[in-house]
Amino acid sequence: MGVFYTGAYDGASIHLKLPHHLPALFVGSYPVVNNLLLLAVFFGTHSLLARGWMKKVFSPVLSESLYRQVYFLVSSVTLFLAAYGWSPLPHGVWHVQSPGLRLSFYCKL
Repeated sequence: MGVFYTGAYDGASIHLKLPHHLPALFVGSYPVVNNLLLLAVFFGTHSLLARGWMKKVFSPVLSESLYRQVYFLVSSVTLFLAAYGWSPLPHGVWHVQSPGLRLSFYCKL
């Protein structure tokens, strides 16, 4: 996972292609929309499979230990896809002019 977050990987990625007829808010911010959708898929499947009622649905088909393995596999694959498809933001999130405030962003409390 560190390879994706450190920028060591610069190959092709699986970014979502948004249609051009969307409002400028969405077209201009496609990395944000892309990243939120990728996280929603990960969090959605992760949370859905953790529910007790979902375990009961699959209990006739899968044993408890096999369900845990499927849960781990699905969570790992969706987390990998979220990391692989992550889009960097086109500009910085914060722009601080004051040197004192800028230093506070670099310091950990």
